Amino acid sequence: MKKYFIVSDIHSFYNPLINGLKKAGFDKNNENHILVVAGDLFDRGDDSLKVYNFITALPVERRILIRGNHEDMLCDICDRGYLEDFNNYNGTDSTIFQLLDVERNPVLHEKKAFYTLMDKFKETGIYEWIKGPEWQDYLELGKFLIVHSFFPLHDSGRDSIYNQDYESLSYFPSWRKFPSNSISWQESRWGCPYELFEHFFVTERKQGKVLVCGHWRVQDFHLKYENTVNDSHLYCQKGLIGLDACTAVTSRTNVLVIEDGTFKCFDGENQKELNPD
Repeated sequence: MKKYFIVSDIHSFYNPLINGLKKAGFDKNNENHILVVAGDLFDRGDDSLKVYNFITALPVERRILIRGNHEDMLCDICDRGYLEDFNNYNGTDSTIFQLLDVERNPVLHEKKAFYTLMDKFKETGIYEWIKGPEWQDYLELGKFLIVHSFFPLHDSGRDSIYNQDYESLSYFPSWRKFPSNSISWQESRWGCPYELFEHFFVTERKQGKVLVCGHWRVQDFHLKYENTVNDSHLYCQKGLIGLDACTAVTSRTNVLVIEDGTFKCFDGENQKELNPD
């Protein structure tokens, strides 16, 4: 029986990833154990190369990768060949240096030098890997709908989603038909998932679906719905599961375990059975 271990927002922190998976019972040698990454594999931490090597060492049939907004940002840098200011404070420049095993140097941030650096980065194949078919926009495991943040909305725009301007957005029943990695999917990876859930997940809830998401620190889920402060454990209640433990601050990675056929959920740290309904 297949067992799925779902994590998100690793952000280049290798030890919290491995510790979380170990506590959840993940065995890299067990052919029935499948790792699902719900986006944002890189940026912010110092172990991009270790994380990359760990993920790619798993057989391709035992890893499922869902694009996050940080995957999009990395590909955007590759496409344009230079950095924007927000790439620095999001740590995407650091990811590129780490994956190339190049010491971070202000000189390399200059456009001409960075163009050359990006040519070398493209030679690694990582850009083509993230843009390729292995990375997908969402995953459905029975009643569980796994995304980075949310799915595309009709007439959506990044500014509307990012700034929570929900009056300009509307539910689009055929959202699954949006082309993979299209601009609509890229826009969908920026919003606050629990706010989008409340406004636009009504149809899926009637169908018995449960939204599993990362992108937004789970502390805010607990604060909004339970009035608890600084709780970084997996959030699971009323059709919504939040994963992002804000690893850069907490040094933790939440792990959701779904057993094929029974769809039981567990908090990866406490092995506590949870009820998503």
